[in-house]
Amino acid sequence: MKYFLKVFSIALLCFTVVMGAGAYTYFNFFDSTANANDKRNDHPMRDYTQEEIENLPAFEKAVANSDRINVLLIGIEAEGRSDTLVFASFDPKTKKVDMISVPRDTEYHVPGYDTADNRKLNAVYIRNLKKGHKVAAEKTMEAVEEILGVPIDNYATISYDGVENIVESLGGVEMDVPQRMKYEYFYPDGTKEMRYLEEGTQVLNGSEAIGFLRFRKGYANGDIGRVEAQQKFIKAALKKALGFNLPKVAMTVAKEVKTDMSVLDITANATKAIGMNMNNVNAHTLPGETKSLTFQGWTLSFFEHNEDETRELMKEIYGVEADEDLDEKIAE
Repeated sequence: MKYFLKVFSIALLCFTVVMGAGAYTYFNFFDSTANANDKRNDHPMRDYTQEEIENLPAFEKAVANSDRINVLLIGIEAEGRSDTLVFASFDPKTKKVDMISVPRDTEYHVPGYDTADNRKLNAVYIRNLKKGHKVAAEKTMEAVEEILGVPIDNYATISYDGVENIVESLGGVEMDVPQRMKYEYFYPDGTKEMRYLEEGTQVLNGSEAIGFLRFRKGYANGDIGRVEAQQKFIKAALKKALGFNLPKVAMTVAKEVKTDMSVLDITANATKAIGMNMNNVNAHTLPGETKSLTFQGWTLSFFEHNEDETRELMKEIYGVEADEDLDEKIAE
């Protein structure tokens, strides 16, 4: 059951990048019968008797019966905020992976944290970091569970430095840069300088990849534009990773990724990903729109997710027909 692998970070390459693609790789690096995840059966969204499951609405029933493995991939900024969030869901029966990029600016309110900056999803991680990395990641995982309406089994996090090192281990990633991009390059001593990526197809090294992934001010739709660019990067990174020296990449990933998953022998299993079909990876973005919202006199740009469309997306992923779910509601 536990196909997910730390090399998911191969795609984690860019949080979103690395995050999604890696998830796919990770899933296939581990034998499905090894290292079962005890947390799966204890989750309240799965903790039902068979009789209770039969009386659930179609979608909730599908979630309770599903063997899907859900993982939240978290990219961390130097300041401690979660900069990129990607939900990765693997179906062991079809060997398909669905990734949902969740914008960091998604509006998410926790009572008691009412200021505008505290109502952004990426504030959850840093707010809980004083209690430790594990608590911060778990609280973020719980927030995304609430937004998506499905259980998440595990988390994995990576920093920008980690992403840079993974990209370097791949020998760079080829991308078509859509426009001239300005980004900050940080030296080991903390000093920085402004650098540029020119428009056009090119192989990005580690630091250039970070610049590409963090760039968003030049996109007409802001953070959503960045999310879409990251998704393209994910697929490009994974495509290269699957035809590259995976054991070498896996070792780099193992050093850079923090996760609550148990890992077997990554290097020995990494070669299982070679030859995998990229057509089995589906990338989505959380449904919604960008809005300016004001809280306590402070106006900021937020991403407001659409609950109805999000539920429809999750039903699609879990194989629940819209009519089937509607019939359940009518029966009630």
